[in-house]
Amino acid sequence: MGSDLPAFIDSIQFGSNGNSGITFDNSALQTNLTATEVYQILSLFGLQTTIGQYPDALSYTETDELLLENAVLPLCDAAKPIKLRVTLNKAKEAQFKYQQSSVVCDGNVELTENTTITYSLVHRKRTPEGLRFEGAGFTNPFDAHIEQVTVSDDGQAIYLNNNIENLGIGKFQFIFSSDDSDLLLVSPDPQAINIKV
Repeated sequence: MGSDLPAFIDSIQFGSNGNSGITFDNSALQTNLTATEVYQILSLFGLQTTIGQYPDALSYTETDELLLENAVLPLCDAAKPIKLRVTLNKAKEAQFKYQQSSVVCDGNVELTENTTITYSLVHRKRTPEGLRFEGAGFTNPFDAHIEQVTVSDDGQAIYLNNNIENLGIGKFQFIFSSDDSDLLLVSPDPQAINIKV
C-alpha cells in the first residue's frame, strides 16, 4: 500500500457491533495490490467474502487467479443513485467502478417497473481532468428498453428512463469528454434488464 497506508488506517471506522459495522476507504485497495494481498487485508476485518469488489486486483499467481475467478459483483439497485468512478491506471487505461452505499456493484440493473436510473461521477486523483458525461450510446437504440437519456447541466450525472413494457436487455455505453483529451471516452458497459414479475 506504500504511501496510501496511513490514509487507509485513518479511514477505518468500527461500528458498535464490531466487524459488522466496519467501514473504510477502499480506494487504497484498488491499485498495486495482488488479489491475495487484498484478500489478506479484508480477512483482518472478516470481510474476505467481498473480494469480488476488487476485480482489478493484480493477478500474478494461481492463488490470485482463483480468488478473482469466482468473484462475482452484485447488480446495482436502480432505485438508488449509482456512483461511477473512472480512473486511469499506470498504462493510462480507463478503469470503471460502480458503487452504492460503499458496496461495489457491476453497473448493471434489473428493472421491474418504469424507473429513472441515475449514474453520477465521483472524481479521484487519477480521474481524467474535467471528466463529464456527454451521453450514452446503444447497441440497439430501437428496442426501446431505454426511452430517454438526459445529462445534467454540469455533466456530472446521467439519467436513463426505461420502458418496462419492452422486456429484455438494453445494452449501452456511456460517452465522456475530458479536458485531458480531444477524443471521447466510451465505457465498456453497463446494461439495463427489463424483466416481468
